[in-house]
Amino acid sequence: MAPGGGSRLILAVLSFVGALGAQTCTFTLTATPQSFPISGGVGTVNIAASSGSCSRTAASTVSWITISFGQTGTGNGSAGFTVAANNDGPSRTGTITVGAQSITITQAGPPCNFAINPSSASISALSQSGALQLTGLAGCPWTAVSNASWLQVTSGGSGTGPATINYSALANTATTPRSGAILVAGMTFTVNQAGVCSYTITPTSLAFSSVGGNGMFTVNSAAGCAWTTTSSASWIRLISGQTGAGSGRVAFAVDSNLGDARSGTLTVAGETFTVTQSSASCSFTLTPGSVAVPVIGGTATIGVSGPANCTWTAATTATWIRIITGASGSGAGVIGISVAANPDNAARTATVTVGGQVFTVTQSGPPLQISLDSIANAASYASGAVSPGLVVVITVPRIGPEAPVVAQLTGDNLFIATELGETRILFDGVAAPMTYASRGQFGAIVPYAVAGKSTTEVQVEFKGERSNRVTVPVVESSPGLFSLNGSGSGPGAILNQRGHINSSAMPAPRGSVVVVYATGEGQTFEPGVDGKLAVAPLAHPILPVSVTIDGLDAEVSYAGAAPGQVAGLMQINVRIPTDARSGEVPLLLRVGQYQSQTGVTVAVE
Repeated sequence: MAPGGGSRLILAVLSFVGALGAQTCTFTLTATPQSFPISGGVGTVNIAASSGSCSRTAASTVSWITISFGQTGTGNGSAGFTVAANNDGPSRTGTITVGAQSITITQAGPPCNFAINPSSASISALSQSGALQLTGLAGCPWTAVSNASWLQVTSGGSGTGPATINYSALANTATTPRSGAILVAGMTFTVNQAGVCSYTITPTSLAFSSVGGNGMFTVNSAAGCAWTTTSSASWIRLISGQTGAGSGRVAFAVDSNLGDARSGTLTVAGETFTVTQSSASCSFTLTPGSVAVPVIGGTATIGVSGPANCTWTAATTATWIRIITGASGSGAGVIGISVAANPDNAARTATVTVGGQVFTVTQSGPPLQISLDSIANAASYASGAVSPGLVVVITVPRIGPEAPVVAQLTGDNLFIATELGETRILFDGVAAPMTYASRGQFGAIVPYAVAGKSTTEVQVEFKGERSNRVTVPVVESSPGLFSLNGSGSGPGAILNQRGHINSSAMPAPRGSVVVVYATGEGQTFEPGVDGKLAVAPLAHPILPVSVTIDGLDAEVSYAGAAPGQVAGLMQINVRIPTDARSGEVPLLLRVGQYQSQTGVTVAVE
């Protein structure tokens, strides 16, 4: 053996043995739990190593998962981790790695609650642009796509959370209108565009006696099509409709004629309306010219004077007025009329026409009357007291619009209006935001200005006429839970954790979070603003809020304004107790010292 050869042989043997002794460490990971609710929580990763001498390091790939213990170690072991609450977007996933192995952690997210405002727009045939507002959860992604080549999304084509989406519409060169839509976050914004302007008028002419009188005709055109009315004669005077756009009406007056028969025209957008008037002849005078009749009805007489050879006829279109004597005659005469009792709350007016002259009949209506029982919590239907921001329903028979009118936004789209269907609800003289108006029933929100008062005076105003004042007690809170059927009892207006409506067919799992809707929380830390739509920072009630489900205390993770909804609508996020029974179980809300109505339930899996 050459010198030094023995040393080299020993080193080679040691190197070979070392290579045989080297090992590759592997790990097996299990997590408890592996899926988390919106509110987050803590968990443990159990680590099984291929050898007790294997060194390990546990790390998170996302910021919302933090390793709380066991970041490093040797051999088998465990690592603890914390999952933060998810307030930003829909469900999310992250991983925890140990060596070359990883395990996925999932977490549920709040509902996106996307909404658009407005939901449609009507535009003229000209090219123009506009915008719509998208509201929803900050972390929720969306895209905006047009289904028509002439309607384009110019900015805000995609993003996350609330945004302004701008669009433009090309000019419509056709005479027929067209519609297109922008699809965003599962909702449809419709754009209706008029065709090139064309005009017609209805009727095209009217004839008048020498006495003259008033007339009217309709201009028919597409929205945005402007027009102007001109008269060819000084004796044809425009009263309204000198200018307009789209469809509208033109009202005019014809002066009395003391000469020969004559004709004149009114011109609108190239269309001609003809007015003819007969020559001066018989004229009549009515004495008196009007009468006021009480609500219970009654009779009245009309004296007619005119040339002896001039005939006349009395007529009326009002069903509540009857001609009982002197329906026709010549020269001087007397007409008797009978007026029926007024069954409606509102005053009314009608006319009797005699020889081209008009006799006006006005009749008062019974005074508007409300009582304490007329005013109730819109969720629980309990009456007797109100609180700041409480949504109420007010019952007043026989008044209001024939067709229901829902809440309307003010011009800035930030508040709901304080007048619907010619009706206002007044608290201490302050007009309350109105949620709806229908025949005999109205929805309103108690102004926050009643906070700190012991009572408030309520009035209903319809067509300018006000009811009596009713003194209503004011309390700090008057919680009421909304029910699905609107009766104040039965299944509540509740959303499950994944946004589904809670019901016996779709119950909420124990331990999951449900969203409950209520009203009557009282004054808030961010002082409530009457009729304002809720935006960040969201208002929270000053008084403490608690919930029991199936008689068990339930964890409340949020209680305050419902995002995007009007101030006074309260949202409570509450966890179903793990010990709750299955089926429809009772749910109660307490705000301060006041409790909601009984009989509202939540379905538990």
